[in-house]
Amino acid sequence: ASAEQVEAERLPRMKLVWLIALGFHLFGANEGRVHQSVPYAGLAVCSSGKSVELRRPLNLRLKGGEEAEAEAAVAVPPNPNRIYIGNIHFKTTEENIKEFLKDAGTIAKIDIKKTAKGNPKGVALVDFENESQAKKAVHQFGGALLLGRTVVVRPDAGFDPKVAEEKRKKREEAKERAKKYVETLPEDKKQAFLKGRWGHNYWPAGSPKARVYVGNVRYGSRWEELRQHMIKAGTVVFGRIIKEEVTREDGTKALQSRGFAVVQFATPQEADNAIKTLDTSKFNGRRLVVREHTGRVGRIASRRPGGDTGGDGADGTAEGAPEKKETTTSDH
Repeated sequence: ASAEQVEAERLPRMKLVWLIALGFHLFGANEGRVHQSVPYAGLAVCSSGKSVELRRPLNLRLKGGEEAEAEAAVAVPPNPNRIYIGNIHFKTTEENIKEFLKDAGTIAKIDIKKTAKGNPKGVALVDFENESQAKKAVHQFGGALLLGRTVVVRPDAGFDPKVAEEKRKKREEAKERAKKYVETLPEDKKQAFLKGRWGHNYWPAGSPKARVYVGNVRYGSRWEELRQHMIKAGTVVFGRIIKEEVTREDGTKALQSRGFAVVQFATPQEADNAIKTLDTSKFNGRRLVVREHTGRVGRIASRRPGGDTGGDGADGTAEGAPEKKETTTSDH
């Protein structure tokens, strides 16, 4: 064959090789597998040299948060400059978070996590310029109110695919157990259970030994005031002044403080310190009772009707609620 014929036959092969190489780079085929988020139907070549037929169009939607990390199955170490904020309102914006954390330091990045469909997940990751600012944010804003919700603020824990998969399985198992239980309830109790289970019945995971009961809280006290008092003993992760539903004179429902709170610290040691240093401490003119919390936070939280705002009204008491007589006992 002449040189011209050889060159003419070689050029198409070179173009094919180049296209395959480009597809290998863009489509993520590696180690004998093809990445499953490529909208491509045809042939791809893996690093093993084998061709793989893609028989159906694949999904190119960009996935964020846990879905993307789980799909990649790549462990990500904790970032000391980053914090995690959980239980945020779905309408929370980057500007809201900047305003919320402005006293902690300079924010480098805010990542509000969303599902594959673009819906907010209720969590965000925030990067500060340095580790000291991140630590300050965790201590200063843990359990604080953001858009009326009590938020969880903790150091970034990184991403472990195995741990994420275990959590996913536990969530699915819990949902299945709840569904089976709901089917056994009468219709009126079924609706009440679902409202509490998936609404205000939120409490972050943590050691039960890191929680304390705070009694003799004056009616009208606000959670933010109590939180500022409790962080004297350590980092508060979450907490709530427990309320119950009451009936106004006009027959409408409202929330009213039950006179105590549950506070969760970052560690059991900090909870012990709260018991030692804050028990009998003076708060809003009354002596607090601080002791180990032995109940179930989910059961207590379920006394609250409506959505989980986690916050208080203007004065921590339901407007128009029946008056409750002030006492000085540890429990109301």
